[in-house]
Parts: sequence; C-alpha cells; structure tokens
Amino acid sequence: MTTRCTYDHISVQYEDTESLPYYTRRQFRVTNNKTGDVTLVKQLQYHGWPTAPGHVPEVTRGLAELADAAAPRPHTPLCVHCTYGTERSSMFVALCILISQLRAERRVDVNCVARKVRSQRAGTIDTVLQYEFLHRAILNYAELHNLMEDS
Repeated sequence: MTTRCTYDHISVQYEDTESLPYYTRRQFRVTNNKTGDVTLVKQLQYHGWPTAPGHVPEVTRGLAELADAAAPRPHTPLCVHCTYGTERSSMFVALCILISQLRAERRVDVNCVARKVRSQRAGTIDTVLQYEFLHRAILNYAELHNLMEDS
C-alpha cells in the first residue's frame, strides 16, 4: 500500500509499517517538490499507556524499548506528542534523558530530571505514580542492559 498526499509543495508518502510488541513503527518520505529535498520521517506509536489520567504503564520495558528506538541521532529532530502534552510526553522525555544520562555517566538523578522537565512545562511528572515509574523504569533498564554498578 503506497499512499501519497501533497500539501502545497510538500509531498508525504507512506512507506512502511512494522508492528512490534509495545509499539508500531511507521516510515514516511517527505519531499519538498520545489527543491527536491527528501527527508525520511519515522513515527513511533506506543500502545501500552493506560487511558486513566495520572496512571502509568504496569510494565516499564515497553516504554524503555520505545526510548531506545527513538534515541536522538545527530542532526535528526525528535518530536514527542501526546493528547495534552503533559503526562505521557513528559514521562517519555524524562525516561529518554535518564537513559542517556545512565549510558554516558553510569549514574542517574531522577529527582533532578523530573524537576528540569517540570520547570519547562507545568503539570508534568506531578504524581507519585509517575515519579515511582521513572525509578522503576530506569532501574529495570539498567539491569536489562547490564549497566548496574556493584556497590
């Protein structure tokens, strides 16, 4: 199935979908018809978030796998979106920061990352469930990827 839509001088063509256990990956080709510039856009859609406000996924692995799949690459923009832009997006961004911090420094500061995210957008990471989820998620990630330091 190849679908192409054109908006003024920009064409968007659907290329591929891959269904994974926790999320779906889609790829689109965006072409500037005036310049011929082509950009490949990867969309990742997470399926494991509860619909009740303030709740978090029971399992941390899915969001961590999504964070790995979305890990920023040099000169590649990353756009994160959810319904209100506070609950799900902020948790995902915070987890991405924590994973990056863990990989680079072999340590994390969940409190500092949560405060930084909250300072940039009101209403983010403001429940005990969300804060506890970040702790569980980064701990599980560290264990899964053998990034735990012996103390």
